[in-house]
Amino acid sequence: MQLYELFSIAPASIYEEIFTSMNNKQRRAMMGQYSGHKSGKFVSLKSRQKADPSVIFEKIIEREENLPLEELMRIWFLKKQRNMLGDALDWAGIPHEDGVTNDELDAITKAPLENLEELVKLLSEKEYPVEHILMYLAAIGCEGAFYVEPLRQVVIEWGGEEMLPQPVEEDEEEPAEDDAEADDAEAEAAEEK
Repeated sequence: MQLYELFSIAPASIYEEIFTSMNNKQRRAMMGQYSGHKSGKFVSLKSRQKADPSVIFEKIIEREENLPLEELMRIWFLKKQRNMLGDALDWAGIPHEDGVTNDELDAITKAPLENLEELVKLLSEKEYPVEHILMYLAAIGCEGAFYVEPLRQVVIEWGGEEMLPQPVEEDEEEPAEDDAEADDAEAEAAEEK
Protein backbone atom coordinates (compact mmCIF):
# COMPACT_ATOMS: atom_id res chain seq x y z
CA MET A 1 0.00 0.00 0.00
CA GLN A 2 1.37 3.38 -0.98
CA LEU A 3 1.56 6.12 1.64
CA TYR A 4 -0.89 8.33 -0.29
CA GLU A 5 -3.36 5.43 -0.28
CA LEU A 6 -3.10 5.15 3.49
CA PHE A 7 -3.63 8.89 3.81
CA SER A 8 -6.70 8.64 1.57
CA ILE A 9 -8.45 6.68 4.33
CA ALA A 10 -6.82 8.28 7.39
CA PRO A 11 -9.11 10.36 9.59
CA ALA A 12 -8.92 14.15 9.65
CA SER A 13 -7.46 13.96 13.16
CA ILE A 14 -4.22 12.60 11.68
CA TYR A 15 -4.09 15.49 9.19
CA GLU A 16 -4.66 17.96 12.02
CA GLU A 17 -1.92 16.43 14.19
CA ILE A 18 0.56 16.65 11.33
CA PHE A 19 -0.52 20.14 10.30
CA THR A 20 -0.21 21.55 13.83
CA SER A 21 3.30 20.10 14.18
CA MET A 22 4.49 22.28 11.30
CA ASN A 23 5.98 25.72 11.88
CA ASN A 24 4.59 28.77 10.07
CA LYS A 25 7.17 28.60 7.27
CA GLN A 26 6.39 24.93 6.60
CA ARG A 27 2.64 25.61 6.71
CA ARG A 28 2.97 28.53 4.30
CA ALA A 29 4.96 26.42 1.87
CA MET A 30 2.44 23.57 1.94
CA MET A 31 -0.55 25.89 1.71
CA GLY A 32 1.06 27.75 -1.17
CA GLN A 33 1.73 24.57 -3.09
CA TYR A 34 -1.47 22.67 -2.40
CA SER A 35 -4.29 24.88 -1.18
CA GLY A 36 -4.18 27.92 -3.41
CA HIS A 37 -2.93 30.23 -0.64
CA LYS A 38 0.02 32.36 -1.66
CA SER A 39 3.13 30.95 -0.01
CA GLY A 40 4.35 34.45 0.78
CA LYS A 41 1.27 35.21 2.84
CA PHE A 42 1.81 34.94 6.59
CA VAL A 43 -0.21 32.15 8.14
CA SER A 44 -0.86 33.05 11.75
CA LEU A 45 -2.30 30.78 14.39
CA LYS A 46 -5.73 32.32 13.80
CA SER A 47 -5.62 31.71 10.06
CA ARG A 48 -4.15 28.26 10.68
CA GLN A 49 -7.29 27.44 12.64
CA LYS A 50 -9.35 28.54 9.62
CA ALA A 51 -7.20 26.56 7.19
CA ASP A 52 -8.47 23.08 6.56
CA PRO A 53 -5.51 20.69 6.55
CA SER A 54 -7.61 18.05 4.81
CA VAL A 55 -7.60 20.26 1.67
CA ILE A 56 -3.82 20.06 1.51
CA PHE A 57 -3.79 16.31 2.06
CA GLU A 58 -6.57 15.76 -0.48
CA LYS A 59 -4.54 17.61 -3.14
CA ILE A 60 -1.45 15.51 -2.38
CA ILE A 61 -3.52 12.32 -2.47
CA GLU A 62 -5.15 13.36 -5.79
CA ARG A 63 -1.69 13.74 -7.29
CA GLU A 64 -0.70 10.34 -5.88
CA GLU A 65 2.45 11.82 -4.37
CA ASN A 66 4.34 10.04 -1.61
CA LEU A 67 7.30 12.40 -1.26
CA PRO A 68 5.43 15.37 0.27
CA LEU A 69 3.67 12.98 2.65
CA GLU A 70 6.99 11.45 3.67
CA GLU A 71 8.33 14.94 4.38
CA LEU A 72 5.23 15.86 6.40
CA MET A 73 5.55 12.63 8.35
CA ARG A 74 9.22 13.39 9.02
CA ILE A 75 8.29 16.80 10.43
CA TRP A 76 5.51 15.32 12.57
CA PHE A 77 7.55 12.44 13.95
CA LEU A 78 10.66 14.51 14.66
CA LYS A 79 8.61 17.15 16.40
CA LYS A 80 6.00 15.06 18.21
CA GLN A 81 7.06 11.40 18.16
CA ARG A 82 10.82 11.32 18.82
CA ASN A 83 10.48 8.94 21.75
CA MET A 84 8.65 6.43 19.56
CA LEU A 85 11.29 6.76 16.85
CA GLY A 86 14.02 6.19 19.42
CA ASP A 87 12.26 3.17 20.89
CA ALA A 88 11.78 1.61 17.44
CA LEU A 89 15.43 2.25 16.53
CA ASP A 90 16.61 0.86 19.88
CA TRP A 91 14.52 -2.28 19.31
CA ALA A 92 16.14 -2.72 15.88
CA GLY A 93 19.65 -2.06 17.22
CA ILE A 94 20.07 0.95 14.94
CA PRO A 95 22.30 3.68 16.38
CA HIS A 96 20.59 7.05 16.66
CA GLU A 97 20.68 10.38 18.39
CA ASP A 98 17.34 11.25 19.96
CA GLY A 99 15.40 9.26 17.35
CA VAL A 100 17.42 10.53 14.36
CA THR A 101 19.68 8.28 12.31
CA ASN A 102 21.40 8.28 8.95
CA ASP A 103 21.61 4.48 8.97
CA GLU A 104 19.45 2.27 6.80
CA LEU A 105 16.22 1.08 8.40
CA ASP A 106 16.32 -2.41 6.88
CA ALA A 107 16.29 -3.98 10.34
CA ILE A 108 12.74 -2.62 10.61
CA THR A 109 11.51 -2.39 7.02
CA LYS A 110 12.64 -5.92 6.10
CA ALA A 111 11.95 -7.54 9.46
CA PRO A 112 10.03 -10.83 9.43
CA LEU A 113 6.39 -10.69 10.48
CA GLU A 114 7.08 -12.17 13.93
CA ASN A 115 9.62 -9.42 14.62
CA LEU A 116 7.26 -6.69 13.42
CA GLU A 117 4.56 -8.09 15.69
CA GLU A 118 7.06 -7.89 18.56
CA LEU A 119 7.92 -4.27 17.67
CA VAL A 120 4.26 -3.25 17.48
CA LYS A 121 3.58 -4.93 20.82
CA LEU A 122 6.55 -3.16 22.42
CA LEU A 123 5.53 0.25 21.10
CA SER A 124 1.89 -0.34 22.07
CA GLU A 125 2.91 -1.32 25.59
CA LYS A 126 4.75 2.01 25.82
CA GLU A 127 1.35 3.56 25.08
CA TYR A 128 2.09 4.93 21.64
CA PRO A 129 -1.15 5.08 19.66
CA VAL A 130 -1.46 2.17 17.23
CA GLU A 131 -2.43 4.68 14.51
CA HIS A 132 0.91 6.46 14.98
CA ILE A 133 2.81 3.17 14.85
CA LEU A 134 1.03 2.33 11.59
CA MET A 135 1.82 5.74 10.09
CA TYR A 136 5.48 5.48 11.10
CA LEU A 137 5.98 2.01 9.65
CA ALA A 138 4.13 2.98 6.46
CA ALA A 139 6.20 6.16 6.10
CA ILE A 140 9.48 4.25 6.26
CA GLY A 141 8.25 1.78 3.65
CA CYS A 142 7.64 -1.23 5.88
CA GLU A 143 5.22 -3.26 3.73
CA GLY A 144 5.13 -6.00 6.35
CA ALA A 145 3.32 -3.64 8.71
CA PHE A 146 0.09 -4.28 6.83
CA TYR A 147 0.22 -7.94 7.91
CA VAL A 148 0.45 -7.14 11.66
CA GLU A 149 -3.01 -7.66 13.10
CA PRO A 150 -3.38 -4.51 15.29
CA LEU A 151 -2.25 -2.37 12.35
CA ARG A 152 -4.57 -4.19 9.94
CA GLN A 153 -7.42 -3.42 12.35
CA VAL A 154 -6.64 0.31 12.13
CA VAL A 155 -6.80 0.19 8.33
CA ILE A 156 -10.09 -1.73 8.53
CA GLU A 157 -11.52 0.77 11.03
CA TRP A 158 -10.54 3.56 8.63
CA GLY A 159 -12.48 1.81 5.86
CA GLY A 160 -9.54 0.49 3.85
CA GLU A 161 -10.02 -3.25 4.17
CA GLU A 162 -10.00 -3.74 0.38
CA MET A 163 -6.61 -2.00 0.19
CA LEU A 164 -4.90 -4.46 2.53
CA PRO A 165 -2.70 -7.19 1.15
CA GLN A 166 -4.18 -10.60 1.86
CA PRO A 167 -2.19 -12.65 4.35
CA VAL A 168 -0.79 -15.87 2.97
CA GLU A 169 -1.66 -18.79 5.19
CA GLU A 170 1.18 -21.25 5.59
CA ASP A 171 -1.31 -24.11 5.77
CA GLU A 172 -3.16 -23.13 2.58
CA GLU A 173 -1.23 -25.59 0.41
CA GLU A 174 -1.62 -28.53 2.78
CA PRO A 175 -5.41 -28.74 2.56
CA ALA A 176 -5.14 -28.62 -1.23
CA GLU A 177 -2.76 -31.59 -1.12
CA ASP A 178 -5.09 -33.38 1.31
CA ASP A 179 -7.98 -32.72 -1.06
CA ALA A 180 -5.95 -34.11 -3.96
CA GLU A 181 -5.03 -37.18 -1.92
CA ALA A 182 -8.67 -37.65 -0.93
CA ASP A 183 -9.70 -37.36 -4.58
CA ASP A 184 -7.06 -39.96 -5.53
CA ALA A 185 -8.26 -42.30 -2.78
CA GLU A 186 -11.86 -41.88 -3.94
CA ALA A 187 -10.85 -42.59 -7.56
CA GLU A 188 -8.93 -45.73 -6.51
CA ALA A 189 -11.93 -46.92 -4.45
CA ALA A 190 -14.21 -46.37 -7.43
CA GLU A 191 -11.86 -48.34 -9.72
CA GLU A 192 -11.78 -51.26 -7.29
CA LYS A 193 -15.57 -51.50 -7.33
